[in-house]
Amino acid sequence: MALTGSTWQTAELSISHDAGISWDNNQIFNKKIFSLSHQIFGRTIGAGIDHIWEFAGDGSAWHNNYKEYRFYRDADASAQGTIMSCGGEAFHIGYIDVFTTADTLFNRVLTNHELDAIRWLGGTNWIAAGYGLIIHSTDDGNHWDTLAYSGDHFIDIQVLSTGSVFIVGASGSVWKTNKDLSQFKKLRKSQTSSFGLEVINTSAWASEQVGILCGLNGHMVMTENGGANWTTIDADIDAHIYASSFGSGYFWLGCQSGKLYKFLL
Repeated sequence: MALTGSTWQTAELSISHDAGISWDNNQIFNKKIFSLSHQIFGRTIGAGIDHIWEFAGDGSAWHNNYKEYRFYRDADASAQGTIMSCGGEAFHIGYIDVFTTADTLFNRVLTNHELDAIRWLGGTNWIAAGYGLIIHSTDDGNHWDTLAYSGDHFIDIQVLSTGSVFIVGASGSVWKTNKDLSQFKKLRKSQTSSFGLEVINTSAWASEQVGILCGLNGHMVMTENGGANWTTIDADIDAHIYASSFGSGYFWLGCQSGKLYKFLL
């Protein structure tokens, strides 16, 4: 699945069943969808302006939770049926809303930090992150604790099947932990150049050892040794990279103006 669209007016969901060779324009929505998350048990959740969507395997939207005046940046689902979403705007407004199997919405968090990423860790455990903040819940979002890690605007959380959790900041910092959050290790510090801070929008991991960070103007860096070293990749991409994932042996990059790239390791 791939998403395109403008901020307020449209979102278009396209689907490929042949590793990106051909695409079907399946669904048109009236407001932007910022992110897609997919769980191994088959649920695909989309987070966007005022809406949280759940998509069937053929791309049809069969579940729509709505709350007006919400800028949902990310959402995820648990095996128990809970959908949890986070969002915010202008760096200093943030919230987490929970949607139950009965389609009832509960607000769980209101904070002065924009929240941009949220992931289910298993059981009743969740993690969320945003502008200088990483928070954790052990009771399905009823209570949240702030973790003692900051220093970046965290924009992405990736959970691997091995149990490792990678948290990525907009200026290029990378933290690694595990699902019980018992140990944190900083793999990469925030990066600067003569042009200012590095700008990262997204990350993807093929394994514990191999991952990429992607951002503005096609900027991409890769590690092949678990974050010990990072190499700039010149993929000749002349567009901002807004989304990335790994699947079917490829890294997939969703870019400005509806461009989609894939490349082998």
